[in-house]
Amino acid sequence: MNRFPFRAVLAVVLFSLLSACQPGQPIRLDEAQNGETVLLQTGQSLIVSLKSNPSTGFGWYQAEASGPVLVMEGEPVFVAGEGAELAGAPGRQELTFVAGRPGAVTLKLVYGRAWATDAPAEKHYQLQVRVE
Repeated sequence: MNRFPFRAVLAVVLFSLLSACQPGQPIRLDEAQNGETVLLQTGQSLIVSLKSNPSTGFGWYQAEASGPVLVMEGEPVFVAGEGAELAGAPGRQELTFVAGRPGAVTLKLVYGRAWATDAPAEKHYQLQVRVE
């Protein structure tokens, strides 16, 4: 009796099951998705990339904690844009989050100066996030 076809089918089924358990590819969003809803799988990453110019003292910050449903991973990272060879050139700030556990949360980001707590934020960014 030839067991090769059975083993091949079993291998394909196991691979499919294991692949389904892996978190999905990271989701990248920008200004165009402000105010929208995003669906994530537990363990999946969300990268929000927004225009920024930290040389002015402004940066994107999380207005309210969103954990344990959505956990910020590390600090925002500045990615230089065109004209990066010029001091003070604008670029994008990338904030990375990981879907921690199932649930729903509103991700609120503000663009302002961290030390100017009395001043209103210059810009706001908000997402409705559902984690399954």
